[in-house]
Amino acid sequence: MKKRSKLQWVGLTLTSLGMALSGGSALAEVSVKTKGGLTVVNTDNSKYWFKIGGRLHVDQTFFSANSDEKKTDFPSSANIRRAWVSLNGGVGDCLAYLLNMDFRGYANRSVVFQDAYLAYKYRGFSTCSEERDAYSSVAIGQFGLPFGLENWGDTNDLMFLEPSLMTSTFSWIPEAGLYTTSANAAVASPAIAATTAAYYAVPQSAGVRGLGIYADLPLYDMFTVAASVTAPPANSFTTGNPKASDRMTVSARITFSPVHREGSAYHFGVATRQQSLNQFAGGANIADGILSTTPEAVGRTLNAGQSNTASLVNTGFMNTRNMKFWGLEAAGLWGPFIAQAEWNKAHVNRQAAQSVSFNGWHIQAGYMLTGESRHYDWRKGTFSAPKPCSPCGAWEVAARYSYVNLNDKDVFGGSEHNATLGLNWFYNRNVTVKANYVRARINPIGAVAGRIPAATPGVRRLDIFALRLQVAF
Repeated sequence: MKKRSKLQWVGLTLTSLGMALSGGSALAEVSVKTKGGLTVVNTDNSKYWFKIGGRLHVDQTFFSANSDEKKTDFPSSANIRRAWVSLNGGVGDCLAYLLNMDFRGYANRSVVFQDAYLAYKYRGFSTCSEERDAYSSVAIGQFGLPFGLENWGDTNDLMFLEPSLMTSTFSWIPEAGLYTTSANAAVASPAIAATTAAYYAVPQSAGVRGLGIYADLPLYDMFTVAASVTAPPANSFTTGNPKASDRMTVSARITFSPVHREGSAYHFGVATRQQSLNQFAGGANIADGILSTTPEAVGRTLNAGQSNTASLVNTGFMNTRNMKFWGLEAAGLWGPFIAQAEWNKAHVNRQAAQSVSFNGWHIQAGYMLTGESRHYDWRKGTFSAPKPCSPCGAWEVAARYSYVNLNDKDVFGGSEHNATLGLNWFYNRNVTVKANYVRARINPIGAVAGRIPAATPGVRRLDIFALRLQVAF
């Protein structure tokens, strides 16, 4: 008998689990639907169901830099940016579960679980219980952290290939930062089956994940409050003492939308995240946070799941005790036109050194040439991709300007301005083709080790052209 691989066993286990949770017996009468993924529903009770879905993002990125940089820091390359398989389902009236797995060829060909949680929805604190989406939820497990409009949304729905400089610096915390492998994760929002009355599960953010508890609450059909208390997940680690107990991260986001109807919405939000690091091992301080970001396009991915595209701004190690993040967000939707703006600030409390602060922002806009409109979900406080009206698909043009500054006191991490133009073709709800041109302007980065300005740097410029074929099911 041929020996099964680890991936085959994972698939068989998840399918068996889904069958078991979707109505008790695998022999029960079931209905199978294939639109938008494989959905299995118990025909005796449609509240029991499970769905297998996923996504694939295939990129081709071209960098224009000097010859030495192109050979090392910015090689043009093709790249499987994301390859996800997800299993989610409903168990009765109030329970849902979600497992999201990364199959991108990590070391030892293992499967990395990015999201794994059980969610419970309830109406106990809802002030508008007759509304279909006006429910609260609690989740326990591993999930994304509520922070920021772009970060909290689904990466399938971004106007551009990658989040902005600000988001990737302060919301995601890239691989070079406090957390590793999970930071480049991007996960599908749970596509809960149409047989249910409403979404059950927690919205899936694009960024860093945590292991803990999450809760949200809608109020008066215009406010939402989301909060989580988490520790680093098993497939991530902090740069502090690996033998010390986990330090907790507290995240919270509040949104306000006085108007939200089809083709029209106003959105405002505020968010915060407080993170502590393990500091000491044998009396020595070893906790070192890093804030950095790559340009708004990613080249070849290495075996460990990390990109070999160099970071253009980088604080270096800062002997960090804790970090505090704040964010403001605003957006408006007027038919085919959408505009968004966000601002983030990070305050770093260091050991035996002055505290430092960094900031960044972005503003972006998109226009649907074919007249469709993006969809706003007031309960999650996020925007999703349009549904094409024509069999030939929908077209969107977009522009973004982003900025991040990692210079303060004795930390000279540099600053960067990016201007990005985008063209998106939504063939249908499942297939999208994106093209981005990025013009990056990088002001001198300091000598990280010595925390002094570099002696002879000049302003660097980088031109990037990137294409993506995006499939979600």
